[in-house]
Amino acid sequence: MQRLSRCYEHMDRIDEAKNLVEKEISLLEGSLGSSHIDVVSALNRLAHLQVNDEQYTEALKTAFKALEMRRAICSDKDPSLSHDVRWIASLYTKEGKYQEALDLLTRQEKLVKQLLTKNSPEYLRLLEDRLNVLRRMDNKDEAAKLEDEIKGLKKNG
Repeated sequence: MQRLSRCYEHMDRIDEAKNLVEKEISLLEGSLGSSHIDVVSALNRLAHLQVNDEQYTEALKTAFKALEMRRAICSDKDPSLSHDVRWIASLYTKEGKYQEALDLLTRQEKLVKQLLTKNSPEYLRLLEDRLNVLRRMDNKDEAAKLEDEIKGLKKNG
């Protein structure tokens, strides 16, 4: 199903791709249970398709559902959550919901900072994403401070 849905997506047949992924989610939940990592992956694929279909509100709901499921499966302190958090923050940014993006990134930064070094690539990506949001908010002072912090971390890394 996954390959066929990707074929539909590449042919711009997004509705058919979404229908297949929704069926896949239903089958996975029925056979593996709703708290399985494969269900999380399928939900993320559905969220990406919803973005392609410009259904941003639905995509955010789906992506958050996947994120919460991943947190429950992997633990809230798993650094691999950062990819999902960064993607959701980018959706917020596209929607002009800068404060929501900033809050999400800041929370994840704190968790990652506890687990990894300050100059780890994942931590730096979170800081850079937060910097981009601050720039879009036209928060020049905070952006300048963060930019200096990032430069310092890269220089010492």
